[in-house]
Amino acid sequence: MYSKQNLIVSMGEIINLTTGEYSDFGYVGNFVFIKKCDLALLAQEYCKEKNKWDADMNAFGTWLVSQQYCVPVDNRDIHLGEYSEFSPEFNVIYKED
Repeated sequence: MYSKQNLIVSMGEIINLTTGEYSDFGYVGNFVFIKKCDLALLAQEYCKEKNKWDADMNAFGTWLVSQQYCVPVDNRDIHLGEYSEFSPEFNVIYKED
């Protein structure tokens, strides 16, 4: 069961579109929206003349850009660390317990 998502996007909001789950999880991209919109209605419009296999979710972001709802945002991920410790390249020195 999916959790209910707020699919109304405000102008200026940055959204990271993702797909899949577990090992199939993927990123479509980050987009800043240039006008308010309802992503549910736009997904319905995007899919209305496509069958299930032709409605490529990875192309939805590109379609949103082509329809002038958003623009792509260049970004990068920085991994802070794991198991409650910063990665070595941060050169963090922890207080002795």
